[in-house]
Amino acid sequence: MESQAADLSKVKRKVFVGVSIHDQKVYSVASDGHVYVFDKQRQLLKWMNIRVDRAFGCQVSEGRLFCACSDGVLRVFKTETL
Repeated sequence: MESQAADLSKVKRKVFVGVSIHDQKVYSVASDGHVYVFDKQRQLLKWMNIRVDRAFGCQVSEGRLFCACSDGVLRVFKTETL
């Protein structure tokens, strides 16, 4: 994946607290608990609210997206479907 600016026009006021790359997709989580998935052309593919007060980071491993959240909550999603 080449280093290029992402298309963040829809999320330009977000505070991103975690970013992870898997299968040429960029998974990111914002502090307000929204997850965003970008493709290699920097286009926003998916987004979702993971329904937490605050998120602190994310990591992709073995086809799963792990999101560390407030109150000791750890949300886990399949990368293909979220």
